[in-house]
Amino acid sequence: MSKLQILCISFLLLFCCLIIKAQSTSNKNSDHGCVPSSCGNIKNIAYPFRLKGDPKNCGDLDFELDCQNNRTILTLNSKKFHVQAITYDKFTIRAVDPGVDNNDSCSFPTYASIRYDDLPTLVYNKFFDYNIPVAYINCLKPVNASRYLDNTACRSGSAAAGSSSSAFSNSSRVHSYIAVGEDFKVSDLEESCGVEMFTSVSSRGPMKDITTSLASVHELLAYGFELSWFRVLCQECEATHGSCSLQDNTVTCRHYCPEDVPLSQLGFRCQFEFWGGIIALISAIALGGLVGLRFLCGITCLIALVVYKWRRRHLSADETIEEFLQSQTGLAPIKYSYSEIKKMTENFREKLGEGACGSVYKGKLRSGPFVAVKIIENSITSELEYVSEVATIGRIHHVNVVQLIGFCTEGSKRALIYDFMPNGSLDKYIFPRGQSVSLSCEKMFEIALGVARGIDYLHRGSARGTMGYIAPELFYKNIGGVSYKADVYSFGMLLMEMASRRENRNPGAEHVSQIYFPSWAYDHLHAGKDIDMGCATAEERKLVKKMILVALWCIQMKPADRPPMNKLVEMLEGDANLVHMPPKPFLAPREMAEEYGTNTSGGSSSLVLSIH
Repeated sequence: MSKLQILCISFLLLFCCLIIKAQSTSNKNSDHGCVPSSCGNIKNIAYPFRLKGDPKNCGDLDFELDCQNNRTILTLNSKKFHVQAITYDKFTIRAVDPGVDNNDSCSFPTYASIRYDDLPTLVYNKFFDYNIPVAYINCLKPVNASRYLDNTACRSGSAAAGSSSSAFSNSSRVHSYIAVGEDFKVSDLEESCGVEMFTSVSSRGPMKDITTSLASVHELLAYGFELSWFRVLCQECEATHGSCSLQDNTVTCRHYCPEDVPLSQLGFRCQFEFWGGIIALISAIALGGLVGLRFLCGITCLIALVVYKWRRRHLSADETIEEFLQSQTGLAPIKYSYSEIKKMTENFREKLGEGACGSVYKGKLRSGPFVAVKIIENSITSELEYVSEVATIGRIHHVNVVQLIGFCTEGSKRALIYDFMPNGSLDKYIFPRGQSVSLSCEKMFEIALGVARGIDYLHRGSARGTMGYIAPELFYKNIGGVSYKADVYSFGMLLMEMASRRENRNPGAEHVSQIYFPSWAYDHLHAGKDIDMGCATAEERKLVKKMILVALWCIQMKPADRPPMNKLVEMLEGDANLVHMPPKPFLAPREMAEEYGTNTSGGSSSLVLSIH
């Protein structure tokens, strides 16, 4: 026989083997010879579910239920829930928290919401979440909000029994509320309120009057939450490397051909495509030999054209930047070449620091003064942003703002040359960390006032902000747009650390009141207490108190509540007795404790500041 005949016969045998293999695939989702079980009001417990004690071949062990006191029990992460219904045509199971009593409208859930990340993916699928959250909220004072349903009468009994949140245990009276709905956010909490716990209920339950009636909320809690178990029906599909999905209550399976799976483990279609691809490849190689030379010549011309366009674009950009900077006759900075930059930094020998846009190196001009050279390494920075930076900072002349001495723009290389600050970074003076470096309280105040004047100058003279500690409006869009008030927030956080000589956040603190210093300081000042500052003089105590009060005004949660920088300068320069107590800008104690994983139990504590 010829080689072609042998190849055709081999291909036909392979085709037949693959068909036999595809037809021999067994259905692993069947439950042969198993009679449905029952427990209490759940009468039809069938695949994939099973009761404990059923034959081993019946149901799936991952979906095993238990029958206790004539109740069907679903166990999730060692937490036991009462099964209310199993809906096989929608692939869901509905269960209720054991703490919810049908006959007691004040009953309270035993467990918080089940986290889908803690559940096996093949058991309950998180992509079909039919549940909405229910938030139990405690407040230190009454709240009048449409989303808050008063639950104080119900919770007062449980609080007396010792189940009240420890974050509110020192209050003479806690006001409890319930909020239902998936659009509820922690950032929407009213002042002095904290979330005690979240639980989940099915969005397909009785939703009428859930914002006005406790009985309706209890009815929704008693209806329970739902979990989807359709993924168990995908085992056969996924075993053949298919993509399983649920559409209109019907499980569908689509097969793709992954490249990281051995060919012998793939289905018939993928293997057929592979051998067909080999035949097509052989044909393509034969055809490619005819046009290979032409393609090689074409790609060479194309590369040459791209390189020419790229070089022309960069040369054009350099010319545009050069023309613009030359037209700005009021600019003081000097233009340096990149070779001069390398020479003044001794080929970037001494690195001073590193930021988001690049690294800073120590350099020396030919005339003798030391400089700080910032090499722009972030390719995202556009030519327009760089030009704006040079044109803006180059015009600034202020005693509290570092001066731009020169710049470099050469091809893709960008650099800025600033005055060298020999005293280094401010943080080594705020947080000495065992070093002998220290500043007096008066000198720290002078530095803070100089920073405030510099930021005020930037706000009034150039409409440009400065980078600092991140303001909350950069994350929470609902509290206000990003503006120059973000600089005010950053200055307030810096001013608080300068006054206290410690970092604002201390997750390792013994008590929750010490975790976040601004919150601790506010509570002490609001209660009329003095902040213990060791051996500080009366004048130093007064100065530090004024700095803390100004900082509290700066870090208000809403940007509109923060004073402008010129007003802050007046407050720092003026009489300390004229600085009034601001509103409290912080989250509730419960949320602070949850953020740092700290126990909120325990009484009040003291915090001593070191004033040198």
